[in-house]
Amino acid sequence: MNLAQAFQTCLTLGSLRIDGLKLDKGLVSQIHTNKDNYLFIENLVKYAQQLKLDVIAEQVDNEQIADALARAGVTLMQGSHFAPPTPYIH
Repeated sequence: MNLAQAFQTCLTLGSLRIDGLKLDKGLVSQIHTNKDNYLFIENLVKYAQQLKLDVIAEQVDNEQIADALARAGVTLMQGSHFAPPTPYIH
């Protein structure tokens, strides 16, 4: 993807009828060890806040990841660091 395509993708976020973004394990798992990954998430969170979108990080598996996400501005997180997976009960 070239820069113009990436920019257009970001602009599209503002026109979609969504209320939040979910960060998957591919982004989340390296935030505490990869500076570029951290900067990307930090700036994505700032952009999402300007658009009034929630940001939730999934598969937060340890305290280091949770701390780095919090420093980057992520306030909603889920994963085994907080609670183990639980069976569906109906």
